[in-house]
Amino acid sequence: MDLPWAEAKPLVQWVPLIHGEIGRSVRLRLDGAHLVESRLPPSLFQGRLTQPGLLIAFGMTPEHLSFVNGRPLPPDGLMFGGLNSFFLSHWPYEAAPLQSVGAIFLPQRMVSPDWPSSGRLFGVLPVAATAMARLRAVLREALAVGSHSPQILESETVRAAILDRVGEAVSACFQTAPARHEGTRDTLGDHVDIYLNIVKYVDDNYSKSFSMRDIAADLRISERTIHTVMTRLQGMTLKSYLKLQRLREVRRNLLYGDAEFLVKQAALKSGFMHQGRFAREYFQHFGETPSATLARRVKI
Repeated sequence: MDLPWAEAKPLVQWVPLIHGEIGRSVRLRLDGAHLVESRLPPSLFQGRLTQPGLLIAFGMTPEHLSFVNGRPLPPDGLMFGGLNSFFLSHWPYEAAPLQSVGAIFLPQRMVSPDWPSSGRLFGVLPVAATAMARLRAVLREALAVGSHSPQILESETVRAAILDRVGEAVSACFQTAPARHEGTRDTLGDHVDIYLNIVKYVDDNYSKSFSMRDIAADLRISERTIHTVMTRLQGMTLKSYLKLQRLREVRRNLLYGDAEFLVKQAALKSGFMHQGRFAREYFQHFGETPSATLARRVKI
């Protein structure tokens, strides 16, 4: 499932981990820049920046709880990356039912050479609380203008003023950050290709029976490497990730599949052999029974 932000689809893929009402997203596009605030349930994000520029993301409150590339995001902190930088971000079950996250993409011409650069992985940067509070306020003010007074944005002067304020707020955050930042260690960055190969294997074979040993043999890596890569980047074990992918596929088939995809057939197709256990896990993740999902099937 993609983040409901059409321009971001090449950048970010989003998977809700558990049930809960999905909040609304507010977004604004200004002269190549993208501003967004979304209220979302505990979720898993994965992405690679595919356009020249800078993408930063952050919790819209100091109470935000999330992890980026296996590391906790500081209460007043942001994640950031440039072209081809990769990230995995998630927040766990114990997080608030809905958390508000902000994201800003600035095209390369708006990126200051004084700002820190990321490596293969997005950086994670603690900043001063006052600077972070200002960035959150500037983002919300810009989105409010776009939502309530869109005609004002027809003025090039107004658009430039908004983007200047956004750029100044981003710059102020970077200026208060420590000289060294996380996110560029080569050993962790080298795990990206291994991770993507593991995910591709799982996506290609999730409906079959296989073990970690099978993946290790096919990819010619050790089982310990698989465990390390998944837990450090994904924040969950291979077993947990495989279960999540299978549950997502069942839900997709129940909502959008052909008529033959009843609950039992959809579960078996995705590799769930024990119906009682499957039903419990499905409810835990999505907050409704498989039959309730089936009753809402989208008619194509």
